Amino acid sequence: MLRITFVIEVLSPSNKRRNGTGRHEYLTKREEFLSSPTHLVELDLLRGGLRLPVVGSLPPGDFYAIISRVKRRPRCEFYAWTLRDKLPSIPVPLKLGDADAVVPLQEVFGTVYQRSRYDLSVKYDAALDPPVNEAEQQWVTQLTAQDKTS
Repeated sequence: MLRITFVIEVLSPSNKRRNGTGRHEYLTKREEFLSSPTHLVELDLLRGGLRLPVVGSLPPGDFYAIISRVKRRPRCEFYAWTLRDKLPSIPVPLKLGDADAVVPLQEVFGTVYQRSRYDLSVKYDAALDPPVNEAEQQWVTQLTAQDKTS
């Protein structure tokens, strides 16, 4: 019999809006996962919007991976990183007794970006939403200028 061991959810803007059905629907689905014998890995790759409710508080960061292991609930593992950091490698829990799979997010997203040719559609000169402070904006501007010359 096939049993789902883990689920990876990538949050969308509608999951993070204060008012709207998207957030309510996601939180309902999330509760179903958290009440099941399935590990849940949530990737919040959006700086804006409401963060997911968690027990305790999130560490400082712009982006998060939240890992909820069946045997450790309601406690979760948090991986946080900033706009300037590369995406981390994160552990993904498998079935009891098996070692975690390590997912190198930077490599995964780099491969998807390249194969999907996002360089042709992403508007790097558009203003960031939500905006960043002046120092971060200067860093972004320098980084995108370097990419245009390479």
